Amino acid sequence: MSAIRLAQLLTYLGTLPFLYGALVSLGLAPWLVVLPFSVTDALLAYGVVILSFIAGIHWGLALNQQSSSSSHALAFRLLAMSNVIALWAWLMWLWPTSGFSFWGLALGFGVMLSLDWYWLALQKSIPWFWRLRWQASAIAMLSLGLAGGYAG
Repeated sequence: MSAIRLAQLLTYLGTLPFLYGALVSLGLAPWLVVLPFSVTDALLAYGVVILSFIAGIHWGLALNQQSSSSSHALAFRLLAMSNVIALWAWLMWLWPTSGFSFWGLALGFGVMLSLDWYWLALQKSIPWFWRLRWQASAIAMLSLGLAGGYAG
């Protein structure tokens, strides 16, 4: 299996907790986990981890920039934004579980997706990665948005 296929497989598998969490939040699937936390806590925690992971991808991209002045400025913005988004995700975890925390995470995914689009527009990313990112981000944002509508 190629690295691209593996990345695609792992990404799509990674969307399953978002989909399942949204279905449980909407009352369309049972909560099958017998642990002392709710589906909202589990979905929120998963969203924080994945959003932080995506911020880490941008951190890595920034560190790989050339030393030209334009690349230096881009790297600086990516490093700063990756940290802002990771802190944003943490803040959403600290917020009492509410619609705001879910919608805030969805917003964070949207911001990171816009950075991925910008990265693609600068021809510093590859099209297959952009397709993968927007598809997975759409699933995450929709799932978090739906769960946010039903969060306490």
